[in-house]
Amino acid sequence: MFERLSQWLLGVKSQVKSSGPAVQDWSDAELELILWCERQQSLGRIELPGRSGLFHSALLGMDVLDNQLLIDMPFPSPPIELLLPNNECKISFFKQQQLLQLVVRVEERLLFEGRSALLVKIIKRDFYTDRRAGERVVFNRSNWPLVRLQIPMADQLRARVINLSSGGALLNIFGRYDSSIPAKAKIAMKLELGDGDCIDVKGVIKAVSYYRRPCQHTQFRVQFSAIEKNEQRKLDLFLAFQQEQWAQAKAAEG
Repeated sequence: MFERLSQWLLGVKSQVKSSGPAVQDWSDAELELILWCERQQSLGRIELPGRSGLFHSALLGMDVLDNQLLIDMPFPSPPIELLLPNNECKISFFKQQQLLQLVVRVEERLLFEGRSALLVKIIKRDFYTDRRAGERVVFNRSNWPLVRLQIPMADQLRARVINLSSGGALLNIFGRYDSSIPAKAKIAMKLELGDGDCIDVKGVIKAVSYYRRPCQHTQFRVQFSAIEKNEQRKLDLFLAFQQEQWAQAKAAEG
């Protein structure tokens, strides 16, 4: 049923007859993002019209010629309107500073490799090359998550996370560390999620800033350089949960 996007990019497109609309308007960046998500079976974030909750689903495959996606059964506990044919929802895929937002229509529920899956049709597509404003989570000072840093040839340090995205973080350490921890240093991080779970990620310090007021503290801008697939999923879910909490708080204020 599905022509793999990897084959399409390698030049097999001319051997396949399309039964759907032309897809020449897909940019190289969009195709690279969706290919990466397919290979990683990345989690997409699903939003339903008129509902405040978020759902998630792994991308199992794509037919780029017919603009169809095969996605895993959404979780947690998807409502019936998310499973019925002809209903629409929005699904978003992320990769570093790229965001692909798709409006899709459910076509059918089927069995794929022994498990239930949904075949959906892409009916609208929006692509953003810098998602920091929309996807970076900024924490209140009283609620900064704890992160443990391991820097080569140095002791382990405890820092707090000021803001966080799937591609990096801004960290704060009380005291002066701008001379002992240089920019471009490679670090290992263990981010504590507050429920006993942790995320392990490796990164590179991109910038270091020292401030004297209101008290001595050092801030590090870190870009993530390596993260395991399972850890990436935990990070994406953590970010989605934080964004949902923020949206609910804003709605309550309004």
